[in-house]
Amino acid sequence: MRPHSAARDPWFWSFVAGAVVATAYAAFPARLGAQASTVSMQPAQRVRAWARSAGAPFAVGVVLMVVGGVGLRRRRRRRDTAPPESEGGEAGARGAASRRARVGLDRIRKQIADLAALQSDRERQAIAERLDAVLETDLGSLFALRDALTEEMGARRYAVFIGYVSSVERNLARAWSANIDGAEDESSRSLQRALVAVGEALGELPAGPGAAAAAS
Repeated sequence: MRPHSAARDPWFWSFVAGAVVATAYAAFPARLGAQASTVSMQPAQRVRAWARSAGAPFAVGVVLMVVGGVGLRRRRRRRDTAPPESEGGEAGARGAASRRARVGLDRIRKQIADLAALQSDRERQAIAERLDAVLETDLGSLFALRDALTEEMGARRYAVFIGYVSSVERNLARAWSANIDGAEDESSRSLQRALVAVGEALGELPAGPGAAAAAS
């Protein structure tokens, strides 16, 4: 799915128009204060005078900003959690976040298995770089699915799931530190613990069409 163009996005222009209108009319009190007839006005009188002449347009601008911002946020969330277009329809939308999480965890599991086979002093820098990528990119993508997964799994089950994912993160961080220190045994043990936690996290995800393929 191609990113939505801002130039054709009504939510974007609603937000921009609202910001322009609200900013322009918010400046009215200063212009009123410069008039000779309003020099002796008290602050409350100035506010009332501004509200009579500029309050309504200012409120319209604020509403446009809020509507545009909410629309942009909802569109981004739908795009982030949308299934591939080939899945299509309601069946494709149902469980999309769980499928993405399953694919992500399976990729992490394969990367950890590859890293466990690389354990050696000669590969220390390569291991550190690959662990960085898993921690920052792969696990970061899983944490970004929080809202969608909570909706699909329920808050209680998601809490258990994310606990296992956090265990993966902690053990990979330990493996990274042990690898840098040259503690091969501790690095290997941490990778094995991370693998176990990946399996536990996969077990908490709802079963779906992609479950069997991910598990193989």
